[in-house]
Amino acid sequence: MNNLEKKFLYVLSIIFSFRMFGVFMILPVLSNYGMSFNGANSFLIGISIGIYGVTQSIFQIPFGLLSDKYGRKNIIIIGFLLIIIGSFICGIFNNIWIIILGRAIQGMGAISSVIMALITDLTSEKNRIKSMAFIGSSFGITFALSIIFGPILAINFGIKSIFWITLFLSILSIFLILFIIPSSNKTNNKNIKTFKNAFTSIFNNKFIMYINLSIFFLHSILISNFIVFPFLISNAGCSLKNHWKVYFLSILISLLILSILFSFFKFNYSKNINKKLYFFISMLLISEIFLLFNSKNIYISYIGIQMFFLGFSALEVILPACISKIAPLKYKGTAMGIYSTSQFFGVAFGGLIGGLLFYNKNDFLVFLFLILIILIWIYITFSYKNNF
Repeated sequence: MNNLEKKFLYVLSIIFSFRMFGVFMILPVLSNYGMSFNGANSFLIGISIGIYGVTQSIFQIPFGLLSDKYGRKNIIIIGFLLIIIGSFICGIFNNIWIIILGRAIQGMGAISSVIMALITDLTSEKNRIKSMAFIGSSFGITFALSIIFGPILAINFGIKSIFWITLFLSILSIFLILFIIPSSNKTNNKNIKTFKNAFTSIFNNKFIMYINLSIFFLHSILISNFIVFPFLISNAGCSLKNHWKVYFLSILISLLILSILFSFFKFNYSKNINKKLYFFISMLLISEIFLLFNSKNIYISYIGIQMFFLGFSALEVILPACISKIAPLKYKGTAMGIYSTSQFFGVAFGGLIGGLLFYNKNDFLVFLFLILIILIWIYITFSYKNNF
């Protein structure tokens, strides 16, 4: 990878991290601190989390298609402007319904797939997998930091501080896009026929569709868990101001274990991928079983949370790398759009179902439902094994 490619990759990784930092900081705090909003209850909190995924899902594919036609930078800037508007609304108002509106507008800034597509545009084909692996690593670090800093910010400065930080980071990202990142000249799909060809090519690829389904399941599980985790940790005897320590320790151990696994056992995206998927999906299943029978025991709860973070972090790196490798080059933006749409459909589904099941603070129902989801995921993985 030459110096120019490295520069663009590092800057776009920072922009991607800024984008995701605001998304994830809110997860561990909205269930608890969001109850202070006027008219809030557990179900509406679930909607405020899930609505973000709904609008993300709606706009991911159109933004991917538009970026193929009108250029990545233009669409990314429009996306960040929407995030700024939504963050401003959430920062100003204190009514849960207006917060839901602001979160919906935030979600309309559906640019994750466009950023990933721009990265593939600005790096050579031989360095594309390395680039996606780097993005996956930066995603993992961003996820870890946001889950840790979200509770710290909320306890010291209030939940609104997270919305203002998201707004500031979005403004900073626009400046980076405008003045550092060049325009991509790889905008191929310019008519309805090629749009149709893009969808046909992607939807006919069974492995790509399996990966899209997998990221849907993964983020459904993530969001449903984070509706329950704050209450679970509190009920196990950990005060709100110490929640970040639980997340910090869990994430740190997960990153250390994954670093060892990926360093000593070279990850090959085309060899035995089904076994790797079985392993980490099964880890999620075991984690939910531990959480189902936690009996308000901090140690059992921690084991479950630890295993969840380990399985989630691994799959969050593996799945997008697989998409980057196998998606058709000229339809990369569309492929990433469909992938991100599936991801945020998972956010929407997990937020809505998790909030509904947890309406009466019944964590047993949430974990039981997630166990069912993972069993379905394992069955589908087994069914697709000949397509890996």
